[in-house]
Amino acid sequence: MDEHPQRKSLLKAACISMYNQDGPRRTLIEPPFQAESDHYQTLQAADWIAALIGRMGVFWTDQDAYPENEIFPTYF
Repeated sequence: MDEHPQRKSLLKAACISMYNQDGPRRTLIEPPFQAESDHYQTLQAADWIAALIGRMGVFWTDQDAYPENEIFPTYF
């Protein structure tokens, strides 16, 4: 659904269906979509943290293979 050309209207319909008090789908936790991190600051922060941890992890695992990641453990 994330790549569908009518994604926004489909997402809107899913939200209306979910949050309607009389709707049969009121037990769903969240609408069925993948959020883009450039629209949601919390997801963007999580993406940055995951990227930093990943770069530090590969550097700690094999420093010779990833010398370009030396800066990450130093500053983060």
